[in-house]
Amino acid sequence: MLKKLIRTTLIVTLLISLFSCSSDDNANSPFEGQWNGNLNGDIEGTWNATINSSGKFNGTVNTVNPTDVFILKGTVKSNGQLDATMKNAEFGITIDFVGQFNETNANGTWEFV
Repeated sequence: MLKKLIRTTLIVTLLISLFSCSSDDNANSPFEGQWNGNLNGDIEGTWNATINSSGKFNGTVNTVNPTDVFILKGTVKSNGQLDATMKNAEFGITIDFVGQFNETNANGTWEFV
């Protein structure tokens, strides 16, 4: 009886351990916080974004010429890789916004889709 109780306890403990572990690469993102920068090229302006603890990237781009606002949405992986889009619903424009974050700065490219 005691062996059966110990075995059942071990199996239950193992199952709880398996289900409580997760492989979320972005948990407690080292890039969490407010970020901002400049956009140069055919479209120029500034961008501001927030990265949350799970790596979600949300923000805006304010362009200079033409003057407009784009919405940024995407993710930053635990290795710093950014995959996002920059959209303007009014004009139906979608732009890939990709880059690389490190401890203190970020850089990347944007490209019309």
